[in-house]
Amino acid sequence: MERSLYDRLGRTDAITAVVRAVVDRQLKDDRINRKFARTNRDRLIKEFVDQICQATGGPCKYTGRNMTETHHNMGVTNGEFQAFVEDVVAVLNDFKVGATEHLLDCLERAGIEVPFGCRAGSCGTCEVEVLAGKIIHRDTIVSAAERAEGKKMMVCVSRGEGSLTLGL
Repeated sequence: MERSLYDRLGRTDAITAVVRAVVDRQLKDDRINRKFARTNRDRLIKEFVDQICQATGGPCKYTGRNMTETHHNMGVTNGEFQAFVEDVVAVLNDFKVGATEHLLDCLERAGIEVPFGCRAGSCGTCEVEVLAGKIIHRDTIVSAAERAEGKKMMVCVSRGEGSLTLGL
């Protein structure tokens, strides 16, 4: 039997360490820290850990609001969202998280819904625009010319070499 993503991530202690690092980084990031000005750091960490723990098959129970409700009327710009994602990716890279996970898994864990079909890189449903960064293609649908252009990827199987900026 395959271990759950929760177990593969290192369970609650490892998730908590990564979440703390992400939150601390974002609270210091001048591009987005004003969005957290009235946020209780400890409560944010607990809810973020519970959400990831539950979403990955762990025993935690997330009791907070859904992400749509939570972020409604916050006026989050594309630039702020991109800064948030860049901070998460940087921390995941620091912790060496996701060496065997696909980008789609990371997006799903972050609550970002991307349509997908095959999870094999062959149907094209999960195609995402890449604005910046180097793609490691593992799909069978992107042509050689499109790979050379570096403007799209199938997030169900492909990855980035370092940071990617996605047009979500």
